[in-house]
Amino acid sequence: MRISKTILVSLAVAVLLIFAGQATALAGANLETWPIDPQAKGDRSNGSLTIYYEVLAPGCGDIPGDVSVKMYFFLRLYEKKTKTWHVITAVDEGPYCLLGGIDSGAQQTALVNFLEEKVLPKLCSSCGYTEIHLKDVEDDYENITVGPDPYCVSADIKIVAK
Repeated sequence: MRISKTILVSLAVAVLLIFAGQATALAGANLETWPIDPQAKGDRSNGSLTIYYEVLAPGCGDIPGDVSVKMYFFLRLYEKKTKTWHVITAVDEGPYCLLGGIDSGAQQTALVNFLEEKVLPKLCSSCGYTEIHLKDVEDDYENITVGPDPYCVSADIKIVAK
């Protein structure tokens, strides 16, 4: 009898995690298709970008189950030219529809603004960087809580500053 209870509990937890992670996967869906410039040349730097989505209010847009969210960016980046680690954070103006924002491109625009307005100025000022490009993204979805709030999408990225 003990074994069957354990199996039942394990199955229930697995089902819960699948449904809890569903919105997270959708939130970061196609992150690698965001504005990537594979042709960019310059100082290639590797980092880990995490986008947190904090739920503000239930219901948003025409998509059933969509929620209104605010985005938080957290970037840990190694600048190769100066051999310097950077930790850069920002809160986006938002809020956005978690799922609908992907289709409208609002979240992509927010990421570009974060790179240009927050990340670029933090890099080596004497190096003369004037542009920053997202070169590569390797998605790594995770849900930082068992429940649906907040959502978290992280990715290993490469940027080029030139």
